[in-house]
Formats: sequence, structure tokens, C-alpha cells
Amino acid sequence: MIINELNLIGFGKFEDKQLKFKDGINIIYGENESGKTTIHSFIDGMFYGFLKPNSKTVRYTDELKKYQPWNSKRYAGVMIFSHDGTLYRIEREFNKRNANARVLVENTAEDITQEIDNGEKSKKLQPGLHFFGFNNAVYSNTISTRQLCTKTEDELAEELRDKLVNVSTSLDENISVDNALKELDNRLKSIGSLRAPTSIYCKTNNELIDMENEKEEILGLKDEYYNLLDQSEELNKELHNLEKKLDKERLLLRQVEYREMKNTYAEALRLNEKLDDLKTQLDDLDKFKDYSESDYDNCALIERKIEVKESRIDEINKKIMELEENLSESSDIGLQSIYKDMEEIKKDYLAFEGLEEGKNKLFLSQDSSGLEFLKRDLDSTKAEKNKYIFGGISIFIIYILLIYLSKVYGYSVVLPQLLVPMVILLVWKTKKIDKSVGKIEEKIRETAINGENRERKIIQIGEEEKIILDKYKLNSKFELRDLYERSQRENYRVEQKYESQEELKNKLNIEVNKKNDLQSEKEDLLNSLNELLLKYGVNTTSEIREGLNKKIKLDEIQIKFYNKKELFNKVLGDYTLEKLENDLNINKEYENDEIISEDIQSKNSIKDSIENLTQSISDTKLDKKGIDEKISLINPKISRLVEIEEEMERCKNILEEFDNKKNAIELAKSTIEELSKDIHNQFAPHINEKVGSMINKITNGKYSAVKIDNKLNISVVDPQIGEVVDIENLSGGTIDQLYFSLRFGIINSMTEDKLPLILDDCFIQYDNNRLNNILNLLIDIKDTRQVILFSCHNREMEALNNLNINYNLITLS
Repeated sequence: MIINELNLIGFGKFEDKQLKFKDGINIIYGENESGKTTIHSFIDGMFYGFLKPNSKTVRYTDELKKYQPWNSKRYAGVMIFSHDGTLYRIEREFNKRNANARVLVENTAEDITQEIDNGEKSKKLQPGLHFFGFNNAVYSNTISTRQLCTKTEDELAEELRDKLVNVSTSLDENISVDNALKELDNRLKSIGSLRAPTSIYCKTNNELIDMENEKEEILGLKDEYYNLLDQSEELNKELHNLEKKLDKERLLLRQVEYREMKNTYAEALRLNEKLDDLKTQLDDLDKFKDYSESDYDNCALIERKIEVKESRIDEINKKIMELEENLSESSDIGLQSIYKDMEEIKKDYLAFEGLEEGKNKLFLSQDSSGLEFLKRDLDSTKAEKNKYIFGGISIFIIYILLIYLSKVYGYSVVLPQLLVPMVILLVWKTKKIDKSVGKIEEKIRETAINGENRERKIIQIGEEEKIILDKYKLNSKFELRDLYERSQRENYRVEQKYESQEELKNKLNIEVNKKNDLQSEKEDLLNSLNELLLKYGVNTTSEIREGLNKKIKLDEIQIKFYNKKELFNKVLGDYTLEKLENDLNINKEYENDEIISEDIQSKNSIKDSIENLTQSISDTKLDKKGIDEKISLINPKISRLVEIEEEMERCKNILEEFDNKKNAIELAKSTIEELSKDIHNQFAPHINEKVGSMINKITNGKYSAVKIDNKLNISVVDPQIGEVVDIENLSGGTIDQLYFSLRFGIINSMTEDKLPLILDDCFIQYDNNRLNNILNLLIDIKDTRQVILFSCHNREMEALNNLNINYNLITLS
């Protein structure tokens, strides 16, 4: 078998993940948490559907829930593999709610799901059972090996033993030795023994004892039985006589009752005619039954309210007319114009006052004396500068004169050197005075510019003031102030008149709103009134009053009708007219014109006679019943005598048959146990040899002889001392090698098919030498068996590269 392709549609972290495999060695490399174990579990799930092996009901392993997809909506996958030269496809939906799987022939798309053998116990599709020939327990202990799980589980020992027994005896491959022994034990248990009170064997024996006791009891009941039969016959005769008398009395009672029935029918017919007449009157007045006194009262009340609303609306209309007349007499159009002009005068007056204030500030800021002081300071500073310039020129002339004299007369003069500091001091003083002159001149220029600006602003303000005065044709600010004061007095008068108009408007609005509210309320009342009138299909309230009067008449007739009806029902009792008429016709045979009123009055005495006869018959029947019950109790026992003897014989035969079956089952158990031991002894050397040969190869000859018991426990022979050594005393790497060899040896013993090996980080405990040895083994078998190796290390790839071995690498990111 070769696994060609995996498609993880939705499985764990993977969504639409495709993996393609080849013959020989395939390495799936990835870091921890990259999904190697997820892919390994996917292969397991595709073959076995995460179903627990050997379970009688459909039960799933925890992995089904563990690998639910993280993102994908579908929990599903596809696997393509070849087996015996045919390419197959497995499609599986893992979700419990719609779990489904099918197997197709890949090249033809033929669905062969129904042809897949799932074994006797499995109710769900498990292709692994069909293609491998064993269940998930064997698969997980042979073909598939997980990380740190190379040791086989106890369940494999039982499965292997069953397979070897079936191979050696050509039995059905589904037969199990342990199951057979359990079945034989269950059969022994189902038969039971005398020490098991609830077993069928003990129950049958107790049944035999009970029947022997019952037989002795029956033999003592014969005389009593015949005496009871005579008493029963006498009571039968007495019952016959009493029943004849009862029949005669009943006939007379029925004739009397027929006469009563006939009288009742005549009275009922009379009452029924009266009821029909009343019913006709009720039908005519039925349309007035829902008329309500409260609705009439509401209508009347609403009409009175409407009248009140209309009266108030008329009063308000009169007030509105008066207010509108007052407003028309004092229109506010002129007031608004005057009020606007007064606002304009006020605005201009305030603007003029602001201009005056600005102009005054400019006049106050004018400083002509400051400019005169600056000019005097400038003249004084320039005069001081001229003094220093004159002194400097004088010193210079003296200096030149002294130099000349010293050259003319030829002697040294010290005085010229003393004049140099004086010259320097004069120059420094002159420069300092120049700076002061510059500052004063700058201040003079700034003062002159500011004065010019003030003059321009004062002129501009004067022009703006003139514009305001010319607007009102005035000559001075005093005239403007007088105009402003007159306008303020006029403004007060206008405001008083304007407030009066506003008050009239507000009153008018209030009355209009009142009118609108009253009209709205009136409309609501009219709507309510119309709804009530519409309810009865009338146009006026008086019509409702007429309907109420008719309702009163309806109520009176209804009372008469119910009284007559009650009398009618009382006359009929449990009968109807039809049933009464029908009974009269049926019982016509009981009509007897000779029955008179006195007979009808004696009806109770007839009933008493019937009751007494009935009681006598009942008492006699009760006595007879007691005797018959005794006969009934004894009769089955008397008639069972032959049956008991036959049953006793049957129980003895059953017990004898059970004893024979128990002996046969015990013989079968001992035979199967001996056969199982013989088969293990037969196949154990073969498995030991195969596992020993393999362990010899992968341990470089360190261990070659192994011993495997019927529970697949391994022990090895130490080649140096020749003793059997428990593997628990060996290193972890060696133990992994031994169990790997055991798995491989077992699968070779169980089937001749070259099934793939799926290994998930199985060699992490191997050192480099052990790894090279096991890889050499995988290299030897790669041409006949596919190897899928999951690893998170580079060691396997490096070793195969060093050996120049081709392999298919799949890298998970």
C-alpha cells in the first residue's frame, strides 16, 4: 500500500492543506507546533474515523474534538492511496452531527462504500479494517508509531494471539480466543447451578420440587370437588325461578313507563310550540341586545358638552372682534417709523460724543514745550562740542609749534608727549557729544512727526463730526445734544403706546388660542358622538333611546323563554323530542291501553318488587359464585394432574440436558486453552527469530537473541554472560530499538501485505549510531514498503544525504 495524497479541508490548524507522498522514504519536517502530529492523526482519522476499537456502541476518542478546525466551517478531509494496484479515494466528514465517509475507486469514481467490510461490531465506516485487516488498536501498535510511544499496548497481545490462532487453524479472522473463552464462561453462567438461586438450572430444579408437592395436594381434593358440583346445580334451579318472576315485573314496569313517556311527549310538544313563538320574537328583537344604557348616557352628556363649547366659542368671538377693532384704531406703523428715527439719533449722538472724547485726548497729549526743551538741549550740546573742537585745535597748534621749536633749536622737549593724552581725551569727549546730539535730533524728528499725525486726526474727527451735524442740519454739538434729549422724551412716549398695542395683541392671541382649543375639543366630542351613533347604525341619540326600550322588551321575552325552556327541559329530563319520539316507536310493543292512572301511581311498588327480586338473584348468584370459585380453584388442580406429571418429566429431561451441556463446555474450554498454548509455542520461535534478526541488525550485533511471551513482554539474552536480561535494565535508546523491532516483526507475522510505516519523531532518544542503524533498516525496506517519517530535527535528512539516498521532503512552516 502507498499513501499518495492528503487533503486537509478543515482539520486542526490546517485549512485546504495538500500533501503529496511518494514511494520509498518520505520525511515531513517541521518545528514544534508546526502540525506534524496533526497530520499523523489525520491519517489515523481517515482510516478509522477516531472510533474506539472493540466498542459495542459508536464511541469516539478525544482526538475527534481535539482536531476540530480553527477557521474552516467544514471538519473534513480526503486521502488518496493505492492498494494491490488500484488507486482509492477516502472522503470523510468528521463532524458528529453529519459524520459521513465513503470510499471511491479514484480512476472511475465508482463508489464502493457498501463493499467495504467493517467487521461485525462496527456501525461506522472504517476503511482501515478492510484494507489492513485489523482494528485501530493493532494499527496504532504496528504501522503507526507516535513520539515516545514505541512500546506496545496490552491490547495488542490479545489481538496478535487471535490472529495467530486464526492463521494456524484457518478460522474466520474475526474469531477471538479470549472472546471464545468469555462466551463459554457466559454460557456456563447462563445455565448456572444449584448454588446460584437465580440461574435457570436452580430454577428448573426448584420447579420440579414444587410440582411434586402440588401433585400430593391435588390427590387430597377429589371428594370436596364432587360435593361442590351438586350445590352449584341446586342454585342454578333457584336462579331460573327468580329470573322468570323478574321478567314479568319488568314487563309491567315498561308498559307503565311507556304510558308516562306518551304523556310526557304530548306536554313537550305543547311547550315546544310556545318556545318557537317566543324564539321568533327574540330573533326580531335580537339586534337591540347590545344596546347600552351607558352609551346612551354618554351620547347625551357629549351633546350637552358640545352645546357648552359652542356657547363659549360665541362669547370668545365677540371678544376677538372688540380687540381687533381696538388694534385697527391704533396702528403701529407710524410708531415703528418714529421709533426707528429715534434709534438713529441715539446712535449718531453717541458716535459724536465718542469723537469729541478722542479729539480731547489728542489735544491733551500735545506737548509743544517738550519740543522747545529738546531744541535748547541740542543747541547747548552743540555749543559744548564746539568748545571741545576749539580746545583740540588749540592743543594741536601748540603741539606743532613745540615740534617746530625743538627742531629749530636742537633740544629735546618733553611737553609734546604730555599733550597726547589730552588730545585723546578731547577726541573721546567729542564722539560722546556727537552721540548725544544724534539722540536729541532723533527725538526732535519723532516729536515733529507725532504732532503732524495728531493734527491730521483732529482734522479727520472734525470732518466726521460735521457729517453728523449736517445730517440733522445742525451747527454745534449743543444743538445735537438738544435734539437727542427731545428724541429720548419722544421715545418714552412711543414705548408707552407700543406696549399698549402689544398688550392688545397678546390678549387677542390668548382669545384666539382659547377659541382654537374649544373648537378642537368640540371636534373631539363630535367624533366621539359619531363613533357611538355609528356603533348602533343610527343618526340621533333619541334613536338609541328607542332601541333601549326595545331591549327592555327583549329582556322580558328572554325571561319568559328561559322559564319555558327550563320547564320544557324538566319535562323531557334526559330525553330530546326526537329521542322520545324514537323511543315511543321502538317500544310500541309495550303500549297497553288497559294501563290506567292507578297503575302509573303503583309504579314505585313495581320497582320495589323488581329491586327485591334483583337482590335475591344477586344473593343467589353470589352464593353460586363462591361455590363456582371453589370449583374453579380445585378444577385446574384436578385437571393439572396429568399435566404436572408431564411437566415433571420435562424438568428432569432439561436438568439432564443442562448437565450434559456443562460437561461439554468445560471440555471445550480446556481444549481451547491447550490449543492457545500450543499455538503460542508454535509461533513464538518464528517471531523471536524475526525480531532477533532485526535487533541484531540495528544494534550492530550487540543483541541477537530475544524472548517474547504471550503478553508481548520482551527480554533479551546478554551475549557475554548468556543470561536472560529484563529490558527495564537497558538504556532508553535500546528499549526503543527492541520495541520498534517487535512492532515490525509482528506486522510481518500478521500479514504478507507490504503496508506503510508511519513514524512520528520515534528516534529522538537514538544517538547517531543507533539512528544510522535504523535508517539503514528503513533503506533496506523502502523499495517494498513506504516510509512516512515525521521529524523536528535535521539528523535524519543529514544522514540520508550522507548516504546519497533519495527521499521526498515535505516542509511545514
